[in-house]
Amino acid sequence: MSTDKTTSSDKKSNLTAINVGKKSNLQKRPHHHGDLRAALVDAGVELVNEHGASALSIRKVAARAGVSHAAPAHHFATLADLRTAVIARGHLKFASMMREQINLAEQKDPRAVILGALQGYMNFAFENPSMFHLMFGGFEKFDKDEEFTEASDRSFRILSEICAPLAPGKAGEEGNQILVWSIIHGYVGIMLNRNSDQYEDADPAVLLDLIFPDLPFRDPE
Repeated sequence: MSTDKTTSSDKKSNLTAINVGKKSNLQKRPHHHGDLRAALVDAGVELVNEHGASALSIRKVAARAGVSHAAPAHHFATLADLRTAVIARGHLKFASMMREQINLAEQKDPRAVILGALQGYMNFAFENPSMFHLMFGGFEKFDKDEEFTEASDRSFRILSEICAPLAPGKAGEEGNQILVWSIIHGYVGIMLNRNSDQYEDADPAVLLDLIFPDLPFRDPE
């Protein structure tokens, strides 16, 4: 017949170890200080950047944020709601990186300002390819969402601003905006998906400067 030789001291040690383990697990869960929505968006941005645009899901975001699978429903009823918020966050960074390069443009020359903004456009796309794909890849989102509209308008206002000095063509000012956007967006797409050795060693910024057309500017007043 076996006897239990575990002492009361051993039992206390075991209980202490269990409690410490529980506390350790609890401490790993992040503290949101009441801003769970921002924490969920942060987690969504991380997921997209690390695993691609298609990796975004409410369940994965909840797990990364350290909350229950049901918790995000208080802020995001559907995946499209969550995706819209994540894309809005992307637009804020997108606009910030373009503005940063505009501020570095030499002597505020109109062409240098345009190329500066387009450099920021490229920098964002090259540093955040998955987020760039999420923003412009046709994923379902709510275009009329107030937060999304405000964030995306920041990007559009920069496009409108840098194109303002251009002389209007047959399609007017809007035509200039579409032209400049088409040039940079198509160029970035080629650089991100180069399947040819032709551009393998090309410096994207230098090449853009060389190929960007000499568009006419308005006469100075």
